[in-house]
Amino acid sequence: MLSVIFDGVADTVHYQMDQLLPDSAGRRRYYRFDTGLDKALDDFDAVHTANIDALLREADDILTSQAGALDEVCAMLTA
Repeated sequence: MLSVIFDGVADTVHYQMDQLLPDSAGRRRYYRFDTGLDKALDDFDAVHTANIDALLREADDILTSQAGALDEVCAMLTA
């Protein structure tokens, strides 16, 4: 039940931000870096070493799969 509530809130915020910050002059204005947890648990109390390591692998996957978008954000922030 809690997962459904959190997912609904995240989806609503994503929609609202997409509406508030549409692309402008061919440039993206809204970025969302999100992933499903395939390797790690999303339980708040899953703080054992194996899950922390799995979360780090998930983070590495985000950095790899969304490297282009991350580079765009970094370029905009440093311009």
